[in-house]
Amino acid sequence: MWRSSIVCGILLVAPGVCPAQTNAPASAAPLADDQKLDDATRAKLGRPLSSFAFDGVDVESCLGYFEKTGGVKIVVPWDELKAAGINKSKSISFHFYKGTLANALRTTLGAAAGKSGVLSFIIKHGDVVVVVKGASPTTQRK
Repeated sequence: MWRSSIVCGILLVAPGVCPAQTNAPASAAPLADDQKLDDATRAKLGRPLSSFAFDGVDVESCLGYFEKTGGVKIVVPWDELKAAGINKSKSISFHFYKGTLANALRTTLGAAAGKSGVLSFIIKHGDVVVVVKGASPTTQRK
């Protein structure tokens, strides 16, 4: 019985039987899928927005507004924002007159931080990910 266990073990790890041990190249399909998702998100961010105003609206609700109106998923690392002094319940106010969803998102992030250049966003796996400049992006859901 011991001998048959060894034989089975050898067969399981023999080349050609275990795909993880082959030298076959990894599939490029996931990268292509990510590129398609990212391109679709970029297109949505480039769409023009009508004029709107936020008057004492919390940051989290503002970002939720963009998710609904822009059809994008916004991922926010709230712990990183909190460490940078930005709370999701902070009220912001501004009037957006003309521009794209990307412009409106940048304006909102600037208002949330109290100045431009602190927060930005990247596109990752088709999601808009808010980043604190100088911090590594994470993928916590808002």
